Amino acid sequence: MPSKDGVDAARQAVRDYLGWLAVGDTLQRGGSQLDYTRQQSLDTYTSTALARVADTIVQAYCIVVTVSEENQAQAFKCRWPAHRCLA
Repeated sequence: MPSKDGVDAARQAVRDYLGWLAVGDTLQRGGSQLDYTRQQSLDTYTSTALARVADTIVQAYCIVVTVSEENQAQAFKCRWPAHRCLA
């Protein structure tokens, strides 16, 4: 089960990505022609946001729960590169 904070972070990452897609769509529908530099910036923001979506989803599910020698529950978060977990 994912952590609540992880789900919130993943939700925000998806919103960011969809926001950048909406910016590109709005500019395209409006007939705006972006110069090379602004198009590159938009592409960079969009691809960075997409990469962040995968990373935050992986991190939401990377919580390990175990029992200590004293029979107490312990939980900790593992950090894994997204490209290794989703391959």
